[in-house]
Amino acid sequence: GKAEGVVLEDTGGERAVTGVVVDGRVVQADSLVIAMGPWSCLAEDWFPNLRIPMQGIASTSMVFRTQGPVEPWAVFCPEDDNGCSLEVYPRSRVQTERHRPAEAASHEVYISGVGGSKYLGNEQLKQVEPQDIRADAGRVAAAVRSFGALSSLGDTSPHRTQACLRPCAPDGLPYMGQLRGTTNAYLAAGHNCWG
Repeated sequence: GKAEGVVLEDTGGERAVTGVVVDGRVVQADSLVIAMGPWSCLAEDWFPNLRIPMQGIASTSMVFRTQGPVEPWAVFCPEDDNGCSLEVYPRSRVQTERHRPAEAASHEVYISGVGGSKYLGNEQLKQVEPQDIRADAGRVAAAVRSFGALSSLGDTSPHRTQACLRPCAPDGLPYMGQLRGTTNAYLAAGHNCWG
């Protein structure tokens, strides 16, 4: 569902969240943690005097499939002539054997750092839906060229292209803690790509 607001109760100088409006219905709450990535800025409209400056950084990434397992080494590249600073990560999947996780190759390589990210401010973020964030075909083509210079996998088409909207505070530091003037509302957002 989509969070649309909160129900606040005055507790003598401070306010307590007693419910969250989700798809038009109130869901009762004992406390609230706002952790909606770049869309955490929507909470500005729910709490008086709350400001959450946020940038949503729209970034494209790709996944390539391999014929066999990939060594577990990440590669970080400087910016190249295609405007890419590729980050190449082999993926693994977790299997459970007698309740102990064991890493196993997934035959996938994840690539980010394709460049050309778009930056959205608070008002733009409040208007865009998660499903509207899509891979930039031009940046995918550039990244495939760059990856092709590193690996024969780049000679194939990506198995999947995708995009995300990374939440980033203006100073690069995440927002974490209790909202002023509330007894039970907390914010955890603006963590960018590394948390």
